[in-house]
Amino acid sequence: MSLKGYDVIRLQLGPGEEILWEAQPVTGIQLYRSDLLWIPFSLAWGLFVFGLWAMGWFESEIGYYFQYVFYGFFFYLFLGRFFIDSWSRSHTYYALTNWRLIVVCGSGASNVQVFDLGELDDMSVVPVRHGVGNIFWGSVHPLSEWIRNIPWPGLRNFEDPNLIMIDDVKQVAVKIIDAKFYLKHGDKLRPLLPPSTIGPPSLFSSVSEEIVEKLTQKNKGL
Repeated sequence: MSLKGYDVIRLQLGPGEEILWEAQPVTGIQLYRSDLLWIPFSLAWGLFVFGLWAMGWFESEIGYYFQYVFYGFFFYLFLGRFFIDSWSRSHTYYALTNWRLIVVCGSGASNVQVFDLGELDDMSVVPVRHGVGNIFWGSVHPLSEWIRNIPWPGLRNFEDPNLIMIDDVKQVAVKIIDAKFYLKHGDKLRPLLPPSTIGPPSLFSSVSEEIVEKLTQKNKGL
């Protein structure tokens, strides 16, 4: 029996580890900035394929076999990639704990990525629209915005780890910064806090919000 993403996340938790936030990417068909390139390109490709068909090239011995590749590539670019991207997001789950970031892609326990918060540096917050955005760690590859909704083998490894198309992205970034700070300085702060405190207290949030706002302004042009 395959486990659902949230069930898989809970199997990863260690003693004393608590979930501070968990969610999925926004679902449904989404348009990206890269579609300014890929939609015209798919239409141009379709005209190219139509031209080959009109000239009778597909009736030749070589063209007969290549026509299925050309047709398939057109339908993938023009329509199929949207459904594949939507399906991929609907099977992706994210969780932030007081120690780690957990990413589940699919329904099996073998599709789990776990990252220690202490090792996640150089965070980038990239807003998309209406509170939805992306969070990356490390340098953001210059091609990432132009291939994000092209689910092709090997093309999604430019940012790893990443949180793609998450709602209320600024507040999620605040939670991550708070958790990292508490993880690093928790030993000194814990005696001053109630014994039941697991995650970072809200008193850190105002500082974290200022940091996130600066990161957001920095990456608005990406």
